[in-house]
Amino acid sequence: MDTKDKEKNNDSYSHADKNHKNEDGKVRETSETKAATRSRVLIFVLVTALTCTALLFALLYNSDDNTNAAGVSDGRGGAIRAADSGRAEAIVSLAYDAGEDTEFCLYRSYIIKCTRDSFYIMNKRGEELFKKNIEFQKPSLTCSGNFLLAYDIGGRTAFVIEDRAVKWEEKLANNIVSASINKDGYMAIVTEASGYRNSVSIMAPIGRKLFDRVVADDYVISAQISDDNKQIMLNRIKTSGISVRSGLEFIDIRSEPFAAIESEEEKIFLTARYLADNSFSVVTESGFKLYHDSKEIAAQESFDAVFALCEFPAGNCAVAAQQDGEFIVFGFGAKKQKSIILKTEAPILNMSSTGDNLVINTGQQVIIVGSNGKLKNSVYSEAEILYTGIYDKTDILVVTERMAELYKIG
Repeated sequence: MDTKDKEKNNDSYSHADKNHKNEDGKVRETSETKAATRSRVLIFVLVTALTCTALLFALLYNSDDNTNAAGVSDGRGGAIRAADSGRAEAIVSLAYDAGEDTEFCLYRSYIIKCTRDSFYIMNKRGEELFKKNIEFQKPSLTCSGNFLLAYDIGGRTAFVIEDRAVKWEEKLANNIVSASINKDGYMAIVTEASGYRNSVSIMAPIGRKLFDRVVADDYVISAQISDDNKQIMLNRIKTSGISVRSGLEFIDIRSEPFAAIESEEEKIFLTARYLADNSFSVVTESGFKLYHDSKEIAAQESFDAVFALCEFPAGNCAVAAQQDGEFIVFGFGAKKQKSIILKTEAPILNMSSTGDNLVINTGQQVIIVGSNGKLKNSVYSEAEILYTGIYDKTDILVVTERMAELYKIG
């Protein structure tokens, strides 16, 4: 699949399951009265969550009918029929041991599989094109543009793939907390730091270090570089007061801070993501905010619960939430009002976008919505779906607990 820039992602914060994949999947804060104790628990859960994430995709044919076998509403009053797909014969089936801490992702036109001891690049037939022996404790994968970053959560090794070759590899001085890469290959790697809470290493393509930023007072759970390569956003947990809260710190590419935003008391930014136009979005357990590049609020909303967030379409946000007892995917934009994209009968576990399509996973079903807001397709699985991705715009990868299968979209 051509992931382009939209697999940032893909990020998609999942409240219910926290994504199976790299950064992002896996969070839930606890609430304790002691700030220090609470912050440690929160950090552990959040980091584990923000590093395991998974992006899930799927698809099925769109009909003009008024009934919906998939139980999905288009949010405009009428339901849309989803063809009975997912029963087709798989193009390729890859069995694996779920106990291996195996991670899958789609990178360009390749299927990536990463275990604790091996990294594989495969074609759509499951044939091995490249293999690298590794020693990871907990593998994590993230890709953007032409680059794929593989790193070891809790370990010290990271490497970058471009096409089918390792372009950079390094064993860092301290254990990795989280990492990200943008479409041009700029990396932000958060590590533990002796005597400090964290350190953030900012690297130019491919692997040339620009600077390290040591953080003494807060815990940095993630860092991301904007697509114009000019600014970095650090998502920090602030524990210095009587209560825990989040803070976003913005620094330029010369390591100079120039802006900051704090959450309300007792609120944690579970996800903080740049969008295509350098605007950015954040979610807490029950709220969402979209900011202009000027750091002014463009849109905000409170919910009963927030399950997932991703950019869709470019410069806009899709937010999966529960509101008034319903499970709804909302659309927000800096220049448009809130809209309802879709309603589902079950909570959304995670969500991602390829730019042209929004992919929603409820655990048993993956649903794909086009950029025009119309439901395109849906695939049902009896086993819990952990990860899905659109491969080369024509096929879909569906990963369950012990099987990864590729299906034709049509």
